[in-house]
Amino acid sequence: MIQSHARFVSSHSIAVNDEVLEADNIFINVGGHATVPPFPGIDDVAFLTSSSMMDVDFVAEHLVIVGGSYIGLEFGQVYRHFGSDVTIGEMGPRLIGRENENVSEAAQKILESKGIQIRLNAKWISLAMLKSRIAVQTECTEGAPDVLDTHVLLAVGRTPNTHDLGLDRAGVATDQRDTSSLTINCKPT
Repeated sequence: MIQSHARFVSSHSIAVNDEVLEADNIFINVGGHATVPPFPGIDDVAFLTSSSMMDVDFVAEHLVIVGGSYIGLEFGQVYRHFGSDVTIGEMGPRLIGRENENVSEAAQKILESKGIQIRLNAKWISLAMLKSRIAVQTECTEGAPDVLDTHVLLAVGRTPNTHDLGLDRAGVATDQRDTSSLTINCKPT
């Protein structure tokens, strides 16, 4: 096993450090990192991701979570149980949109019964510092559009670490979002 950065040279060879390794089959498992959308003002505020959230040693007074799927809902419940005010904003018409509608509705009812505020169809417009608070501006069909909070968690998905692997040299194509669903376009040589 070699732990280092590798890049494809062809569909059956990779370069690792100064060595080229060849094989009939090459399996890649590169993991991913939290997606940070290009919201206006994102560079002006301190935000949290699912990775950095694991390092905090405080309880947020008010946590706004951008994203209403599993990661956002889990952290929302945890921080609500810790005593934080929590607002979850989802750009879709319902939470955990990949699930059955009944599951989404039940999850929303449970969260709201715990005092978590939900914003659906939330179009995230901007983030900005306003004194010691973060102003989150949205357009949404349910819930008040703007929120002042102390912390923002971006929970909008993961981006695979595929940007510099030379996938094109191996005949591997990614979808338009460079997501982890890869299409293999190569034939054995």
